[in-house]
Amino acid sequence: MKKGMVCIFLACILALSACGEDASDREGREIAMPAETNAEHYEMKEMPLPEALETGRKGEVGYIGDSFRGFVGDLQNQPAVYAFSFMVEDEEYLADITRWTWKENGGWQEKALCQNSLSEFLDEKYEQVKWKRFTLDQFCRGDDGSLYGIFTYYIKENIESDGVLKEMETQVFSVLQIDEENDQIFEISLPDFTYSAEADYNPLFDDVPPGRDFTAYHVFEDGRILFIYTEDGGECGKIVDGETGEILKDLGNIINGRRRFAFGESEIIYFSKDDSLFHVLSVPELQDDNTFGSQLGEDVIGKDWRFYTNPDTWELFLCNETGVYSAVSYLDSDETECLTENTDPQALEPLSGGNGELLDFFVDSEGEIYLCLLERENEFGGETNYYQMIHYEKEE
Repeated sequence: MKKGMVCIFLACILALSACGEDASDREGREIAMPAETNAEHYEMKEMPLPEALETGRKGEVGYIGDSFRGFVGDLQNQPAVYAFSFMVEDEEYLADITRWTWKENGGWQEKALCQNSLSEFLDEKYEQVKWKRFTLDQFCRGDDGSLYGIFTYYIKENIESDGVLKEMETQVFSVLQIDEENDQIFEISLPDFTYSAEADYNPLFDDVPPGRDFTAYHVFEDGRILFIYTEDGGECGKIVDGETGEILKDLGNIINGRRRFAFGESEIIYFSKDDSLFHVLSVPELQDDNTFGSQLGEDVIGKDWRFYTNPDTWELFLCNETGVYSAVSYLDSDETECLTENTDPQALEPLSGGNGELLDFFVDSEGEIYLCLLERENEFGGETNYYQMIHYEKEE
């Protein structure tokens, strides 16, 4: 396993502190604020990787390193990694979703989920559509507590266009609602996102197949699902009904250029390079309800940002190579708090001198922080992803 991706956090031995101010109240809603505490001290520990992310498993069934996007909270909001795997035996699918949950003893607890329901779903679906290939990924935790994933399958069709018969590959999407405890799968079809292109993709020479890719999606507590995807040079959005898949509202172009997003109870939050501020847009109106971040210095604000929203308190965390921050009240305040300002820069030594990027981070219910770092290298004519996970554990 390659090391060296923590060099971007040379200034980060974390000491969490928080503010005990009253929560903001907008339209009767409250955002819980962290209690006032003395500055915490953290010990940095490198975490082992779940086996599905180990680069040495590249090409094996269950390897997710080519599509991994980050942590997903488990049912207790502890950091977890989800991976889908399947095999075909006697023309029937045998499939499951494996969950690795980080435990206090410093290891991953592995559990296979939904083996019966997922296998039955694939068998029935294949009988209906006879796909050429399929994927199940982009797992996320909805505000309703359920686990969700994007199911995509590809079929080839001969379509006549201008008197010419062309072989087309059609990409069809569904969202799967996954009941981890009761081994149940519910499909939400998304016919409005179907995408067709000429079937000339060659996996040996083309890095990315033609088609649509969701930048992000989020399931609100009332069941609505917001999808954000790149189109015509910008990020576009659609809200669909969580039962029927029907489009409830087309949000059109949200912002030009590709962005990362955070989601509040009914908001989208993103960083705009146009004015170097974080913007809070209401959903579905897309009204610019608040901006924040003007107190951050130029050496901080211009870096690439990642986001994490606590699903229980709606506290918003921000992270880049300069440290971890909390948006004290992103709904109506400009204030941001640096949680790592008491860092001892001499205490964190780089594991080696590689070049990496922060892929994702996660803050658990105890305020401990987990980082996933990614380094990409071109090897043997293709790109290989190397991952590293770091745990900032509170010192007793």
